[in-house]
Amino acid sequence: MFSSSIRIIYLYLVAFVFLMITIIAVIFTVNQVATLIIEKPSYCISGCNNYHNTEIKALLTSSFTTVISMGIFIFHWRQIEKERLQDDVPEKGNKR
Repeated sequence: MFSSSIRIIYLYLVAFVFLMITIIAVIFTVNQVATLIIEKPSYCISGCNNYHNTEIKALLTSSFTTVISMGIFIFHWRQIEKERLQDDVPEKGNKR
């Protein structure tokens, strides 16, 4: 029983951390999209390609971070649901 509660606490903690990472990555992704769409550098004579390459690389990084962290969050949340269902189902021959 005690190890089950430690496991639940661990799963909630990991799910919370990856939920926060997902939220931050989504905010960063939206910011990168807005930067690419709205901002035009004033020094676009020679450094324009380098500027866009950096911005696109940051957009891809934040997008992949969002997808990966969301996947890890969903995995841990499903594990939490499984653990809670197992705790709620009484064992055979054990009446509550």
